[in-house]
Amino acid sequence: MTDELDRLIDQTVDEIAQIETEEPVFEAPWQARGFALAVALRQQDHVDWLAFQQHLSNALEATQSPRADESAYYESWVDALESILMDTGTISREELDDRTSEFASGHRDASEFVAGVEHSHSHSHEH
Repeated sequence: MTDELDRLIDQTVDEIAQIETEEPVFEAPWQARGFALAVALRQQDHVDWLAFQQHLSNALEATQSPRADESAYYESWVDALESILMDTGTISREELDDRTSEFASGHRDASEFVAGVEHSHSHSHEH
């Protein structure tokens, strides 16, 4: 992801947080990030919105979860994002699986996306 995309994601999350409602807009932070990622990818022209909607529709149909909670809904958003990004060649299945494994094993924690937080995985980008 680019620095500009990361900035747009953070900006969208901040805008969502400022929406005045009686209840939180999302049940968990990852849901807001998933939503913000979809919006930021669209704003950067990485994702066609109509194509994303079709992927989301397919993900929701495939889920057919008896759970009718927001978590299941936003899991479908993440599934749709993964699907469209792989279909467009933005990321490969192998790259996605590798990144998922890094997070699951604790080798990565997304601290590189949090301003002012040091992180310790090896890579070659500036902070």
